[in-house]
Amino acid sequence: MGASRTAISSVTIMICTYQRPEMLARCLSSAATMNRVDGVDLCFAVVDNNPESQYDAYIKDMLAVLPFPTSYRHVEKRGYSSARNGASELALETPRDGGAVMEVDLLFTPEWLAGRGKCYQELQCVGICGPVTGDA
Repeated sequence: MGASRTAISSVTIMICTYQRPEMLARCLSSAATMNRVDGVDLCFAVVDNNPESQYDAYIKDMLAVLPFPTSYRHVEKRGYSSARNGASELALETPRDGGAVMEVDLLFTPEWLAGRGKCYQELQCVGICGPVTGDA
């Protein structure tokens, strides 16, 4: 069996949005409810998949209130795969150990980050995407 990975100390949370300003606002606002995990820094990478960039219209203001570093990219080519690819590229530009995808129509719960940390440790991975369970 290979050597175990060191603990994840920083995570980029990727969120893709398309014509859903209210959902994005709720999703990002719920990030403030997450319990912090000692030794884990967060960064948010938001990909705007709208035909025209919505950064100045509303995304900039939403990102400004987050207590975490943020990055933004407009991906003009429509489609979820284009947006996800853009999010992955954006996340790779951030100096983080791991990545997680959050759907814009879901909310962060207080234990969201701790649950992802447990997955990273148990699965010895650097990225998580998959079924969501719980109240979100």
